[in-house]
Amino acid sequence: GKDVTPATAAGPKGPADRAATNMIDTMVKGGALEITEDEAKALAEASGMTQAELLEKSSLQAVPHSGKMRFFLHPSDPLTTKLGLYRKYKGR
Repeated sequence: GKDVTPATAAGPKGPADRAATNMIDTMVKGGALEITEDEAKALAEASGMTQAELLEKSSLQAVPHSGKMRFFLHPSDPLTTKLGLYRKYKGR
């Protein structure tokens, strides 16, 4: 069969990515902040926890999307203060 998807069609690759995209859209509409993996690691380190513990004990969410992990944090989470300090320190 011929692929009828236009070459310019940028979008999710499969059902898992479509579900992840919907989840991400919902979180972002709810005010979630996307953070980098390095920021997630730094927040875990600053909190004296592993990334897994941080995912369990905070609003941090990890969503697999297009072959990589994307991280989101709710703005009312106390970790956003640490995130702000980290970004300031990193010169963002």
